[in-house]
Amino acid sequence: MSATAFRGTIQRRLVDRSWRLTAVAGALAVGAVAIAVDGGVIAVALVLAAVAVLLGAFVLLPTALRIARTRRGWIAFALLLGVVLFWCGIWIAKASTATPGSVAASLLPPRSLRLLPLLVIVGVTAAGMVLIADAVRVWLAARGLIGEGEPEDDG
Repeated sequence: MSATAFRGTIQRRLVDRSWRLTAVAGALAVGAVAIAVDGGVIAVALVLAAVAVLLGAFVLLPTALRIARTRRGWIAFALLLGVVLFWCGIWIAKASTATPGSVAASLLPPRSLRLLPLLVIVGVTAAGMVLIADAVRVWLAARGLIGEGEPEDDG
């Protein structure tokens, strides 16, 4: 790749809104991992991870909806995701009405709360995998192996 082509690729990426938002989501995910691994405040790590996942979803949602219209398997995934989000909403609602310092409102057994840092790390890893998949999509599209913004055809 020549220097001119490289500069052109970098300039296209810097003006691409989805690329910038994906980079911000990646930075937030890395920050959440750093906080979780360092033993920092779990709430901050959870918020950063959640924002990274939501920002990644915002960037990828239009493509995901386009795929869901043609491939019905994604509807089952969306239903599963909805159930998980509903469960999280119930958990947050119960925890917000609990007395401070109590774990009685948790939907998880008290011993499993020790796994919360691990869950944060797994969530941030999932966000990172989404970012890597998007980077591969952009790389393949730049080489003309797939159309811009379209996933590979599975069959």
